[in-house]
Amino acid sequence: MKTQRHFGRGVVAALITGALGFGSVPTWASAQEDADDVRDKPLDKVERKLSGRGYERVGSGSHGDQQLWWNRDNDRCLRLSLHGQRVSHAEVQDERICRDTGKHGGSHQNDGHSSHSQQRGTSSLIGMRASYLDDEMAQRGFRNVDGYKTGGTSYTIWWNKSMRECLSVGTKDGNVDTVRSVGENDCQ
Repeated sequence: MKTQRHFGRGVVAALITGALGFGSVPTWASAQEDADDVRDKPLDKVERKLSGRGYERVGSGSHGDQQLWWNRDNDRCLRLSLHGQRVSHAEVQDERICRDTGKHGGSHQNDGHSSHSQQRGTSSLIGMRASYLDDEMAQRGFRNVDGYKTGGTSYTIWWNKSMRECLSVGTKDGNVDTVRSVGENDCQ
């Protein structure tokens, strides 16, 4: 009988120790530490490491040179820049970018009741760094057909042929500032 009680106490002690974080399972304090930890590492090892930490890949650049990883449980978002089969740079992104991309899973379907841009959430583009805009729009099925500058804002015109949708995207101070639907004639 004493052996069973002793065994029971040992199990409880082990569970408490693990729950308090004294076990061997690492805990990561921030997304920035995750980004720092995968920088300049082979891609296959980074993919295993991020998957093990609860991240999933939710997007990638049209040229395969970037990946977007999201940890739904901790609401962390990372953008990886690749050089060959190596992560050359990793940076923390606004969680909304991963959340929106993850929700829609790259789908380009239209139910007839809403435009493609509404489904994919063009509002999620607001605040995005302009340097990521080309890849993001290409993932959404758009191609750049025109551009111009007025005052301190640069505008690019994007056409999605399959959805017959034309968007004007304004960037200011290095970030997307406005997104609006314009007529098809602006894309012709």
